[in-house]
Amino acid sequence: MHFLGMLAFHLPIPVAHDPSLTALSLAVAVLVTGFGFTVVRKYGGQLHGLALGGLLMGSGIATMHYIGIAAMLVPAELRLDKVLVVASVLIAIGAATGALWLTRRYTTSGWRIGAAVIMGLAISGMHYTGMEAMAWIPHAGTTTDGANASHVGIGQASLGIGVAAITFLVLLLAFVAASFDRRLAVLAAGEARGALAESEARFRAVIEQAGTGIAQSDTQGRFTLANDRYCAIVGRSREELLGSGLRMQDITHPDDLAANQSAFVAAIREGAPFSIEKRYLRPDGTEVWVNNSVAPVRDAEGRVLSVVAVTQDVTARRAAEAELAQQRAGLEWLVEQRTAALLRSAEERRRAEETVRQAEKLAALGQLTGSVAHDFGNLLQVITSGASLLRQPFLSADKKAEILESLSQAVESGRGLTNRLLAFARQQTLRPEVIDVGARLVGMSGLLRQTLGAGLRIETDFDADLWPVRADPGQLEAAILNLAVNARDGMTKGGTLTIQAHNVTLKATAERVAGEYVCIAVKDTGEGIPPHILSRVLEPFFTTKEPGRGTGLGLSQVHGFAKQSGGDLHIESKPGYGTTVFFHLPRAMSVSAEIKNDAAKPGEEPGVLQGLGRTVLVVDDNPDVAAFACSLLEELGYTTRRADSAAEALAMLARGEGKVDAVFSDVVMPGGMDGVELAIVLRSSFPHVAVVLATGYSERIARDGALEGVETLFKPYRSDELASALRRALARSGGPLEAAG
Repeated sequence: MHFLGMLAFHLPIPVAHDPSLTALSLAVAVLVTGFGFTVVRKYGGQLHGLALGGLLMGSGIATMHYIGIAAMLVPAELRLDKVLVVASVLIAIGAATGALWLTRRYTTSGWRIGAAVIMGLAISGMHYTGMEAMAWIPHAGTTTDGANASHVGIGQASLGIGVAAITFLVLLLAFVAASFDRRLAVLAAGEARGALAESEARFRAVIEQAGTGIAQSDTQGRFTLANDRYCAIVGRSREELLGSGLRMQDITHPDDLAANQSAFVAAIREGAPFSIEKRYLRPDGTEVWVNNSVAPVRDAEGRVLSVVAVTQDVTARRAAEAELAQQRAGLEWLVEQRTAALLRSAEERRRAEETVRQAEKLAALGQLTGSVAHDFGNLLQVITSGASLLRQPFLSADKKAEILESLSQAVESGRGLTNRLLAFARQQTLRPEVIDVGARLVGMSGLLRQTLGAGLRIETDFDADLWPVRADPGQLEAAILNLAVNARDGMTKGGTLTIQAHNVTLKATAERVAGEYVCIAVKDTGEGIPPHILSRVLEPFFTTKEPGRGTGLGLSQVHGFAKQSGGDLHIESKPGYGTTVFFHLPRAMSVSAEIKNDAAKPGEEPGVLQGLGRTVLVVDDNPDVAAFACSLLEELGYTTRRADSAAEALAMLARGEGKVDAVFSDVVMPGGMDGVELAIVLRSSFPHVAVVLATGYSERIARDGALEGVETLFKPYRSDELASALRRALARSGGPLEAAG
């Protein structure tokens, strides 16, 4: 158009064209226009693609025009109007963009012809606007008739005719190519339709042969496809699903509709696939459980066009699960019933065992009562016989002394029996202190040899660094002596007695807590103990010795002492291999100093001088016991006063009826206040009064121990024990009470 249009442009001076620049202008137009179409096709007709393609094509047209102007060989100076040049470029770009938009948006022939017209107008408008922007100023001496033209180049007429010829040739070739292209496109479209039909047939065959239900719906849920299996699952024909506008929501159970609808809407809006188990309602009202896997179908631009659901009938599985749950519930009920029956049986067994244990306890109590009655009967017989003999008027002095000694021994035996009973019951009052076990055991070696006799070999094995223990030293020595005597009695033909002491760390058992202990083991080489006897050796009064050789309380006393001290005792024995008794006492932190013995010094007998000038208030509800206590105190030189109760004693002290140096009180007394409570009041209100308590057994003292600063005597007591207790108490008190305060 440009070069033909230039033929219509007449200059009064000769005009020729540069072949190179002319060819360049043609190449630029072709290349840039082709590149613009490529950009538009790549971006699929989107707005930014159309804008970029229009910019390229318009710029290419303008570039072609002005390169063509530059190719003109004219003996004149070219001047351009900048405003018109810019306008020509904008006309080219705007018209090219509009033409591209029409060709992409509308595919009918009319619209495409309109786009061609717009493109022609763009080129023409740009051309003539650009020509209007030019002004030629001829060089000096140039004639206007072209006679002096000396430029070498293609003439304007020749160029116009050549370009027109080439253009028509290109159009002819393009028409032929378009015809072939259209023919090929028709053939390709036919083949594509055939392939698509074949593909759709295969797809439908696959859909129909699938073992699961497959259905497709639009974005509103209306069915557009359903295979036979899906129709069978929902109980409806394909015509009913596809031809009546039925939606998936219409056949979903109302209780499952909300969850299904929310997932369906999310799939349409966001393109998110989902899976759901729900119920369909068949026309006959029956329910069918299905598992639906739903996926969206998108177009080329990513928009969701429809959804495809793959449906599996899970009604049988759900029924099986329900039946299994019912069976499980039934089984759990049976288990609960069986468990309850077992618990009832266990409770009945426990009650039966408790009944047996109670019977065994009663049997043991009967045995204990009988044995105690027997032993105390013997002791009381000695006392009764001795008292009867002492009433004889013509009894010799030697005989009286012999009877009195027998009576004293009977009392000591009774006291020992009482202590063993308390040790067995773990109710004896202990005086624990931190002691060196090794030193105690070494100190007992002489006593053991004298007691056991020369027929036994005694060996010892002690750790050099034995830990200290906290225990009653007297009871510990008695326990060791008891075990040694039992070991000796088990070796009738002689043998070896081994006493060992080692530091051990033990785990927790039912009898002890975990921790560090000193293990004292007494081992003999005797005949051993049979298993049926070994299980009973700790029972009270059980013994295998001949009558008169043992009470049966030895081992039970040691066991009770061990438990009361925080340890334990167990026995290992095998017939023919001897017996070993393991005696564990818990470790103490340090060794304390020995408590000084305030008893009368060796060779010093208590006498009248001890109590001269001192007054003792005797408190006891038993008049006989109180009378004998007063007699013993008066023999020691004390002045005595009596009170029948703790309240009476406090009233006497409060009235200040003479001085009182010490109070000697029984522990267990009626009247609301016992001896321990009386001692507490005395230590607080009358701190200068010495206090001595006497008891046969006190649960409070056995549980809590003796009061600090208060001496405790255990009945029966001797005169020298009473004297020593008073001496220690008076030494602590610091002096007599002069007045009540």
